[in-house]
Parts: sequence; structure tokens; C-alpha cells
Amino acid sequence: MQLATALELPCFEHVNWETGLPHALEGGHVFITSEVDGWTFAVTSCPFDYHWEQSESGIVGRNLLRDLSRKFGTALYFANDDDTRVHVWVRAKKGEIIRSYGFLQLYGPRMVCETGPLSATEVELGVERLFNRNDESDQSRVGMAFPTTAYVLAVAEDWSLNPTSLESRNLERGVGLLGTLPDSYRCWD
Repeated sequence: MQLATALELPCFEHVNWETGLPHALEGGHVFITSEVDGWTFAVTSCPFDYHWEQSESGIVGRNLLRDLSRKFGTALYFANDDDTRVHVWVRAKKGEIIRSYGFLQLYGPRMVCETGPLSATEVELGVERLFNRNDESDQSRVGMAFPTTAYVLAVAEDWSLNPTSLESRNLERGVGLLGTLPDSYRCWD
């Protein structure tokens, strides 16, 4: 309930995971899970704009993560879409974005955000060898590696939980909250 209040959801209802997760994949909805190993997830198919530095939606996303981390200590954001090759992870602690990495290939490969030092997991994954926004010449792209879903899931597992592992863990799933996102958080509806 605290996360629903912090997200300023205008309305929500108590639902089980089997109902909540599919609805979260519909634009404009969010499913807030019951706690899993100390983490609560807000699942939506409507992410913030990935252009953190330039767009209004990106600014809203950064500010929201900062606010949530002030309230809860840590706030994490993960986005992944294999169709558009979007791979994003962001960590905020006590009001500050301490690490972000974002890559988008929809209109040609480009970095959309990167702040803070790499985590040990990112170093192990070789993130520093991935596409670099500071050298976007065609020559720099020859043989260049790009992030994949596996990167996002590995960072999620390092920072909190790998969501794809939940099913195999046979966790008792409590009731979550299904809500409508406020207009200020909506993406490209």
C-alpha cells in the first residue's frame, strides 16, 4: 500500500498475481506485487522515456526514483524490450541516482543514459566493452557488442531478484494491487 501511495495511483484494487500481471502488460496499468524476499515490484508495460537527460518523461522517471529511494532507501528500475532492443537499469539510493545504464537500438544503436561506476556484476558481464555513446563513429561500431536481456536479468539478480526465477522458486504469492497510472507517468499511449 505504501508504494501505491508513493506512486500516487488514482485508483487500485486488490488482485492476485494471475490477474495483476497480465493487466500490467496493458498500457496505463501497474501491478504492485506483494513482497518477495524484501522487494516489492511495480510491473508495467509503460516505461518512462529512456532519454533520461533530455525528455520530460525521463526527468519524471529520474525524480520518481529519487523520491522513492528517499522514502524506501533504495529504488530500482529495469526496462527490457527485445523488439526495440531497449535495455535499461537504474539504481537510486537515499535520493540519488548512483548507477544507470540505458541502451536503445530502435533508430540506430545509442546510449541513452550512463551514470556512476560499474558494479562488479557489470564488470564481469563486460559492460565497459559494450557500445559506447562517447564514440558513435561508424568505425567504433565494427565488432561492437550490444547489451541483451541477459544483461538486464543479471543486474536485476545482483541488485535484487531475477524476475524470471520467481516461478521456479515456488514462492507463496500474496495479493497485490492493480492500479491505473497517473497521467504524469504514462508513456506513449
